[in-house]
Parts: sequence; C-alpha cells; structure tokens
Amino acid sequence: MFTDTWVGFDLDGTLAEYDGVFNLLEIGSPVPKMLDRLLAVIADGKYAVKIFTARAEFPGQKELIELWLSKWGLPKLDITDRKDFLMAYCFDDRSRQVIPNTGVVVGDLFEDARKKC
Repeated sequence: MFTDTWVGFDLDGTLAEYDGVFNLLEIGSPVPKMLDRLLAVIADGKYAVKIFTARAEFPGQKELIELWLSKWGLPKLDITDRKDFLMAYCFDDRSRQVIPNTGVVVGDLFEDARKKC
C-alpha cells in the first residue's frame, strides 16, 4: 500500500550498536528497540524503508550492509546516504528536530521550559 514516500533508519548508533570508532569492516549488533520499530514500519506498509547512512558513500559498504540485513533476518532494503523530498522522516542518533519555518530546535523548548520551573 505504501507510495514512494519512505522512512530512513540510520545504521551506526541507531539501528546497529556503535562504539564511536568507525570500522569499515564491521557493523555492530542490532539495537533491539530500533529493530522492532523498523519491523513495525515495514509491517504497517504505509512507507517504504531505507537504510539512511553515511556508510553508503564508501565502496563496498552497501554490500556489507546487505549482508548485515540478511544475517539478522531483515529484508533487502534500499541503502542511501541521501535524503530527498519523498523522505517522510528518519531515525538518526545525530539529528536534532527543528520546528518547520521557525529555527526552533525541539529539545531547546523543553530545556527552556525546565529552566523556568
């Protein structure tokens, strides 16, 4: 039922464990809660799912990611390092959400409110 609209899942530090040292030869074990979320998005069928990772720019990494997906029983997914206008949202350990057209970072709203209490 999904359209071309997609949800991105970052790999290192989001979908897979990451110790802060980038290793082109290994990908960490799945993060269970995020793995469950990925499977839920797939099962819902509203969106396509892509692995959205900077790794994709390096030679051989897409193949390594495909092997990792297969090892953990996940379906073949598109792998990209680019977002486009069809991306509905993404899960990423480094992003900060901004309220559209305001420049306001969502976490800053909570921090400001906490300081006022």
